Amino acid sequence: MKVFRAIKFTLKTIWKAAKPTFLVCLIAQVFIALSSIINTITFKEIIDSANNQETLLGLSIFGVIFFRLVYELVRKIVEGVSYYFWSLLDISQAIYMHRAYVDKISTLDISSFEHPTSVGLMKRAFDRLQFQLKLYLKSIIDLISSAIELSVTIVIFFLPLLFLRW
Repeated sequence: MKVFRAIKFTLKTIWKAAKPTFLVCLIAQVFIALSSIINTITFKEIIDSANNQETLLGLSIFGVIFFRLVYELVRKIVEGVSYYFWSLLDISQAIYMHRAYVDKISTLDISSFEHPTSVGLMKRAFDRLQFQLKLYLKSIIDLISSAIELSVTIVIFFLPLLFLRW
């Protein structure tokens, strides 16, 4: 249950800190995760067109290679956008958490919490929280994109079996 509380806290915090940035980063990561499926399909298309068989897209070998070139360019651009928005998300999250930390600390009597044996304890805990939140968020985004990739792969794998029954 602690894991689900950590996931819920992470998503709530990021949603409050930078909603549109989080969505752009998530969509870009899902697109990048689906690239392995598109790679497999383009390799199949190249092999089928080289053997003069009918292809899924109906392209010649040069058409498939051109499609692959355009796709790789788009994927590289999306990766760059993803890295850029990941940095923005990290900065937004850090600023939001720092603002919440300062607001919380300003309401407390620090002298009752700090004594000579624990100087800087709250600041160290805060830095650790930001680092953990960033890693949790990266893990959540990777999990979501991998789950979508797995779902699409399963659908592609079982789709011909569904049509053969009818």
